[in-house]
Amino acid sequence: MDEGNKFRGYDLWFEGGRPGMHLIHAWPDNAHKVVAKNQLKQNQWQHVCVTYNGTASANSVEIYVNSKKQDKGNPHHTLKKSSILTDKPFHIGRRFRSAQLNDTDIDDVRAYNRALMENEIAEVMELSYRFIPSPKGLVSSIDFNSFEGNQTVDSTNQKDKYVIHGKAKQTELGKVASGFKVEQEWLHRVPHCRCAGTQPSFLLVNVGKNYH
Repeated sequence: MDEGNKFRGYDLWFEGGRPGMHLIHAWPDNAHKVVAKNQLKQNQWQHVCVTYNGTASANSVEIYVNSKKQDKGNPHHTLKKSSILTDKPFHIGRRFRSAQLNDTDIDDVRAYNRALMENEIAEVMELSYRFIPSPKGLVSSIDFNSFEGNQTVDSTNQKDKYVIHGKAKQTELGKVASGFKVEQEWLHRVPHCRCAGTQPSFLLVNVGKNYH
């Protein structure tokens, strides 16, 4: 998201502990904002995803927690048929320059090039412990299973490199399996992510512990 260009782009973020999403050409006159009614539970892992069907309609975004569709609050909806493309790199844990997410554990971030169905989201939620195929359309996957210095790679192609900055660190669980902790003044920059600069159809992340 490009804050210097009327916030053009998209994000998955938390407002008062409730997951939500922006799709913005120019805030606030040409944008869509939707937030779930219910807060996430603190101090436990949860599976969060949003889907976007690529249209400018008021019902273009759905929010799921643990594969269950969430009731949504009143959206801000002024989005027209305009581009949300931006040249700013994809970040995990913040926007390009703002909206830092602190003191939160994150694991297994995925982006798909289409809006998944509810049953497919339930399947994705089980991928870490069941040998089942991933739904079609996966374009980027960061599982944080291994690091080389301050870099990890996209598990979909074992090629694209992601750079860890600031005070991010691998969790104790991550040293055995996967995951990292978001702390103060941190960002995860993905300079060549294949989901950067595109309109997202699906974003997914496992989160837990003391989100703000």
